[in-house]
Amino acid sequence: MELEKLFFRLYAHSILVAGAKKYMIYDILLNRYKYIPQLLYSVLEDLETLSIEETKRKYNNEIDEGMDTYLNFLEKNNWGFRTKNIELFPKLNLEYETPLLISHALIDIYSISEQKELLQKSIEELTQIGCEQVLLIIEKIDTLEDIRVIGNAIKNTSFASVEIKCIYNQIMDKTWMNDLKIVLETNRRIRKIKVYNSPYDKVITSPKIAPAKIFIRRKEFDNCKISKPCFFINQSFFIEAKNRNSCLNGKVCIDRFGNIKNCLNMNANYGNIDQQSIRDVILNTDFRSVWMITKDNIKVCKDCEYRYQCQDCRAFTEDSDDLYSKPSFCKYNPYHE
Repeated sequence: MELEKLFFRLYAHSILVAGAKKYMIYDILLNRYKYIPQLLYSVLEDLETLSIEETKRKYNNEIDEGMDTYLNFLEKNNWGFRTKNIELFPKLNLEYETPLLISHALIDIYSISEQKELLQKSIEELTQIGCEQVLLIIEKIDTLEDIRVIGNAIKNTSFASVEIKCIYNQIMDKTWMNDLKIVLETNRRIRKIKVYNSPYDKVITSPKIAPAKIFIRRKEFDNCKISKPCFFINQSFFIEAKNRNSCLNGKVCIDRFGNIKNCLNMNANYGNIDQQSIRDVILNTDFRSVWMITKDNIKVCKDCEYRYQCQDCRAFTEDSDDLYSKPSFCKYNPYHE
């Protein structure tokens, strides 16, 4: 009588990723990854359809001991499991789906008092299309009234969170910061305020404004111009990176002149908010085309084992004339051992 076959299955959230020279398992549920040898990568691919014994025979039983050691390690550390019913454990659906026309937006403002109309018009149109997250980059905040203007503008919006980034001003003393916390108590959509070029570093929190935080620092906060690789290992980022561009997908930017762009640091603009609606621009296939540039389309990145956890950048590339060129901030070479 033939014995029932025993299989080894990686958990659905444990996903094999091959680079040019190195191989990984991503765990997009527990937010971790592990390098594995090329042979183990091949064995795990075989185990997707073959039983453990069938896989061993494929390699002429020459790797039985090492294979058992690795499978025991993977099972012990919650990367996979043995089962007799492989059909009960389908792969994770990695198709990208979203009900949102746009998910996040950046609005660049020089001064609230001087560009109040641009701010309000941008917020109104973003609300109409159901945008969820907004970053306001404001070069000049003169008074607390500027924050109140923002609070009033976002009061009845679709936004789940708003982040404000601004340059330090000498008026921002201890009393000003305490007053700012009071303003945040009544403007719960504002989740972060980042103040840079400050003479000191500090993070201000309070139960009354939670989960909002005020970050104050000497250096500028990175924004759009990425200076180093940014890594994220989770299910939503993995699926987006596999199907869409991990920076530009679902994103729209309005610069301080009202130009509507994919990114503040990219030259192309697709109209001005004074003449065109944000919705019409987003529905433009030319505007959306960069959303579809995945890491699998980008030179060098397509052969990198980090490609589904690394945030892309199309604004700053090694070849500025090639939209599919590798991001200039990345110095990693996936072709080296």
